[in-house]
Formats: sequence, structure tokens, C-alpha cells
Amino acid sequence: MRLRFSLRSWLLAFHLAVLALPLLALAGTGAIARMLQEQARSHLVHEANVVATLAAAGTPSEAVLREIEATTGIAVEVLDGAARVAAASDGSTCEDRSDDDAVVRALRGESAVVVTQEGADLLRVAVAVPVRGGGAVRLSQAPPPTLQAVLHVGNRFVVAALLALVATCALALTSGHLLSRSLRSLSRTARRLGDGALDAVSDLERPSRSHLAEVARLSSDLGTMAERLKARLGYIREFARSVAHEFRTPITTLRGTMELLRDDPEIPPEQRSRFLGNALQDLDRLDRLVGGLLDLARAEEGGRREQVDLDALVRGFDDVEIAGSAGVVTGDGVQIETAIRNLVDNAQVHGGDAVHVRAVLWREGPLAGVDIVDDGPGISEANLPRVFDRFFTTGRGRGCVGLGLALVRAIARGHGGDVTVESRPGQTRFRFGVRGNVAGQRAGT
Repeated sequence: MRLRFSLRSWLLAFHLAVLALPLLALAGTGAIARMLQEQARSHLVHEANVVATLAAAGTPSEAVLREIEATTGIAVEVLDGAARVAAASDGSTCEDRSDDDAVVRALRGESAVVVTQEGADLLRVAVAVPVRGGGAVRLSQAPPPTLQAVLHVGNRFVVAALLALVATCALALTSGHLLSRSLRSLSRTARRLGDGALDAVSDLERPSRSHLAEVARLSSDLGTMAERLKARLGYIREFARSVAHEFRTPITTLRGTMELLRDDPEIPPEQRSRFLGNALQDLDRLDRLVGGLLDLARAEEGGRREQVDLDALVRGFDDVEIAGSAGVVTGDGVQIETAIRNLVDNAQVHGGDAVHVRAVLWREGPLAGVDIVDDGPGISEANLPRVFDRFFTTGRGRGCVGLGLALVRAIARGHGGDVTVESRPGQTRFRFGVRGNVAGQRAGT
């Protein structure tokens, strides 16, 4: 099971790790040990020179050497010219040190420092210096362990370490509280939005003012998502009401027809045939409504993306006059062809038998498309703002269901463009545009 901790817990752990890393790095790399070893060497050299000065005036007594070891923790030996111990802080005498390289070098008049390993983790530093007038002195000491040396630094270090620990914890907890406060607010708002409380968008005002750019950006994105969700839910409610209204009439008619035919078996054949014909018309209308709704849903979901040659596509319409050039666009060729065909059919259905329809291809900046122009009677000012509304049609008697132009708009917007209309008596122009492909632009467009 994956462990989960709060943001404050993670920040506290990271801050403590950052606080401990320098000491761990120094200890792990041996830097502290080398520093302590160097300090011990320097200290021993100093003390050895002091003892050598004493020994030059005469061999110090064993009591004096023992007092030096008790005070400093340094073992002291005074050697004669034959490398034998003349006096030592541990009471040993006459021991031969001729095999000690440091002593041999000191007797030759050189100061020498030797570090020896005494066990797995214990080092010992020995210093030998010559004595004026003959002989030498040898001092040795083991550097203190790292932890012990750190503790010996004194109370100031301990106090500083405690203050650093307290400051680190306070900084981690404070920053964790400040950071998680905005995130908790975003989480509460997201839960409310998920429960359907779309008015919770107002709760995003505080997180949007966060000093953290990521939190502010997330709050803005969540607000945008909520607004889109709100608009989408409104669209769905309106769509559901429209669908219910459009389906209710043919379904009611069909129910009445079926009940009449069921309850009156003696109905004349001519009347029965007329009722059945009306029922079939209602079924055809329902079928067209279902097909149109499916096409509209596919258009709003978006389609495949491919290179579509608008010029070649429009030239496939034999019943329109073609002018201009638009070049290549990126989109769903089937949907784009459906949209243009709906515009042509709309012009032919509503323009009358003698209507003349032209397709004018064009490209302007990032958009490319086609204008469908007819010389029919035009669209009334009252109906012009509603022509792209779902289920709006003036041709119900001709079997229209009012989804053709709504589908055209959905396809255009799904391809980064739009569709507009201008109309007056004698000319109606639908401008259908989608986002073009500059690389596929043709000369002269």
C-alpha cells in the first residue's frame, strides 16, 4: 500500500534532511575526521616543542610528565641519543624506540609526524622533535571521535543546533500550512463542483490570489473548467427540453393513431390508410430527428483530422456554380462536405424552384471556406437571428426538422471556424469557414 503523508509532513521531513545533510556529508566523507586529525597534529607539534624546551634544560621528572598527560591526554616520552626512553608519562623507561621512524628522524634533527592505525576505527598521531643538546621527545594522542569532538565544541554549538532545529521545524510547518491552505480550498471547491454546486466558483477567489504561481494557475484553470461545465449543463438542459418538445408531437400523434386503430376495428379502409400514412410520416420525422441528433453529437465531439482539398470537394457538387479557390484545410472531410451540402440544400429548398446557387471559395488569413449564395426571396428579419438554433425551421411542411444549419455551425466551430449569414430580398449569403492549412495554401487565393 502506498504511503500518503500531508504536505506539511513532507516539508518537515525535507527541511530536517537539508539541516542534517551537511553534517552527514562531513562525517560520511571523513572531512571532520581529517580536520580533527590535523588539529591533533598541530596541537601535538606545539606541545612537543614545549616539552623539548623543558628537556633541553634537563630531563623532566616522571611526575611532571604524568601531570602533562593527565592535563592534556597526551602520552609523553623523553629519549636519549640512543633512542631509549629516559622518562615517560606512563612510568616505562629504557624501552628501545630505534625502530620508530619518527624517533630516528628526530634524532637526526628533523621533526616528524606519524599516523598509525590502532584497530578498525582508531587512529593514533605521534610527533617526535629533537632536543637541543641531544635526544628527542615523542608525544602521541588519538584524535577524539567525531561525535565526541562535536559535543566538546561546547554549549554554543548545542544551543545553535537546537535553535536551527526549532527554526527548521517552524519554517516547515508554517510553509506547509500556507501552501496546503490554498490546496485544501481548491479541494473543497472541486468536491462542491463535483456535487453539482456550480456557485462554488466564487470560492476560487482566494486561491487565485495565492503567491504560488502554480496554485493561482490551477485555481484559474479550475474556474474556467467550472464555467465551461456550467455552460455545458445549461446546454444539456436546453437541448433536453428541445428534444422533448420535438419528439412529443409525433409520439403523441402516433399514440393517438394507434389507439384509434386499435379501438375502432370497423374504421373504413380509406380512413385507415390515411391514418397509417400519417403515422408513417411521423415515424419518418422521428427517424430524421434521431439521425440529425446523432450527426450533431458527432460534430460536437470532433472528428478525424486529415488534409482536405476544399476546391476539389466543392467541385463535386454538380448543381452549383463555383468560383474562387480556398486550398487545403485540416479537418474531417466527411463533416465538412456534410456542412457544405446542408447549406446548398437549404438554399435550394427555401429559395424556390428558380433559385440560382453559387459557391464562392475563399481564404482569409488563418481561415478558409466557402460562401453559399442564392438569389431567393431572402430570410425575414425576425427569423434571421434564429436560423442556426436547433429545431428551428420554417419548412416543417416539407419534412424539415431544423437541425441542418445547427449541424453546420457545430462542424464549423469544431474546426476552429464559424458560420454566418447575411440576407436581403434577392440574395442570401452563408459564409462557412474553418481554420486553414497555410502550407497547403494555393497561389492566387
